[in-house]
Amino acid sequence: LRDTLLQRVLDYKNGPAPVLTQLTVTVADLALQMDTAWPEVVGSLLDTLQGDPSNFTALLALLKALPEECENLKVMCDFSKRQGTRDRLVASAHKVFTVLASASQVTEDTGACKRILECYLRWLKFASMSAQELEH
Repeated sequence: LRDTLLQRVLDYKNGPAPVLTQLTVTVADLALQMDTAWPEVVGSLLDTLQGDPSNFTALLALLKALPEECENLKVMCDFSKRQGTRDRLVASAHKVFTVLASASQVTEDTGACKRILECYLRWLKFASMSAQELEH
C-alpha cells in the first residue's frame, strides 16, 4: 500500500494540486498508522524522492503533511502510535531542515520559496527546536 501510494504521489506531482494534497495526506496518515513498521519515514521519503529534481514539489508536500497529520487529532490513532511517530519524526527533523536549507539556496522560484518557508515553519513548530539546536 505504501509503495502504491508513493507511486500515485509521483503520478500526480505536477497536479492537479488537490489530488496531490490528498495523496500526501494519505501517505502521512499511513505513516502514523504503520508506526514502527515504517520507522524511517523521512529517510525513506528522501531516499525515494530526492534524487530527481522533478519530485521536489511532491517531496515538499509530503514533508509538510507529516507533522500536520501527526498532530491532527481527527486521525484515529492510539496515543502510543501517535507519540512514537512524533518522536521518530522529531528525531528526523535535522534531515528535513538540511533538505529545506539546500533547496532554498538553489531555487529562484518565489512560489517554491514560499512553500519551502511554510514547510520549514511547520517543522520548527512541530519539533520545538531552539536556535542552538538548529545550528548543529
